[in-house]
Amino acid sequence: MPQLEKDQILLSRFSLLELIGEGGMGQVWCVWDVELETQVALKVLNPQLTSDSNRIKLLKNECRNTRRLAHPNIVRVFDFHRSDDLAFISMEYIAGQNLAHYCSHYETISMAMAITLIKPVINALEYAHELGLVHRDVKAANILLDRQRTPRLTDFGIAGVFKSGHDALEITSGGSLFCMSPQQLEGRPPHPSDDIYALGILLYELFTGYPPFYPDITREKILRETPTPVNRRLKQLAIDAPIPDPMEDLVGSMLAKTPADRPASMAAIENRFDRMSKVRVNHRDGSEAGLAEPNSASVRPEMITPVRIMPPPLDKGLPLTERSNLIKGVTLIIAFVALVAGGLWLWQYLPTNAPEQGRAEIPPHEERRPEPEKAMETPEVLPEPAPDATKIAAAKKEAEAQLAAFMQLNQELDAKGVSHWGNQIYVEMIQLSQEADRLLLESEARP
Repeated sequence: MPQLEKDQILLSRFSLLELIGEGGMGQVWCVWDVELETQVALKVLNPQLTSDSNRIKLLKNECRNTRRLAHPNIVRVFDFHRSDDLAFISMEYIAGQNLAHYCSHYETISMAMAITLIKPVINALEYAHELGLVHRDVKAANILLDRQRTPRLTDFGIAGVFKSGHDALEITSGGSLFCMSPQQLEGRPPHPSDDIYALGILLYELFTGYPPFYPDITREKILRETPTPVNRRLKQLAIDAPIPDPMEDLVGSMLAKTPADRPASMAAIENRFDRMSKVRVNHRDGSEAGLAEPNSASVRPEMITPVRIMPPPLDKGLPLTERSNLIKGVTLIIAFVALVAGGLWLWQYLPTNAPEQGRAEIPPHEERRPEPEKAMETPEVLPEPAPDATKIAAAKKEAEAQLAAFMQLNQELDAKGVSHWGNQIYVEMIQLSQEADRLLLESEARP
């Protein structure tokens, strides 16, 4: 059967617009729903797998399970469809990227930002657990970030039902080895503790850049070995960014081999997140770490702050060319601000100190107030020499040259998606450029 192509129409309804994801199971397309006149996403099973009843069951399970869920941090699934030899589900289209891709440019993230990113996922999982559903494949690739950077949990294809009912203890195969709990590996019935373990793996990966046991992740290690504590692992990777002890202890407890030793629920994890967000905590070496409290009114992480480290086993840092260009842009902006500020000072100084103008005249409608009698004589203050007009012109010309260079560089960075990987340097560059614009406008407004 021919591969799917752009502009192809399925079921006389879904017009394929763009391929947005691909894996062993199939493809994910952004499509135009002709009937509803809106964009949706289609998860299409690989045509070679449509004869595999187990694969079809996984796709139907995802549709059946997720349709039960109505939560702002869970991607909505609409329906299951068959078209000729194709099987697919229609789902909410999220314009953005998954958390794995978002974090791939950075080695680690701060604890405060990890809390901001993961807390909505905790809420989503808690909601699913209340309905008797365990996700069983919680990982960064299954967390989408929309344009507001709001996390959205997706891919309930291998979810398991653990509460009583006609489909109780329904178990499906699959899952990613590195985030599977020991109990899931052993084929035990699904339980919320499986998702708690996987969430601990995700936090460990966010803090260190890699899941436990990387690069030699084996079934035996997951079943038998205790992961290296986060801060010790950071030292092994030469990363000088230790996390506070309460967070390290929480992650360690989430990765306990026995479910009874893990936090009792997602709500318990959220409570510990809240406590860590509001208080100062101490490292075991006696140093303090102050934590910025995330904005409870929003779950939008504006950026992830990169940590300087020695190169880890995999190159996940900001590309050298982009980093160099961004730093160059900041340098240009700083020079531009300094030049414009200097020129503005010259313009302000010239009217009041130029020899031919003398003292500034008082407008006719304003009467001069009598000066109080002096208690004692004060030495006369001589006016400073007037600035050279050529310096003003030179400063303005240089500022314009710096601005032109910055505008050219900024266009190149925009084309490379600087807003996604520039982080704090990019924010500072924009703030500086805005200050430069303000100074330039003020200087040009002067007579």
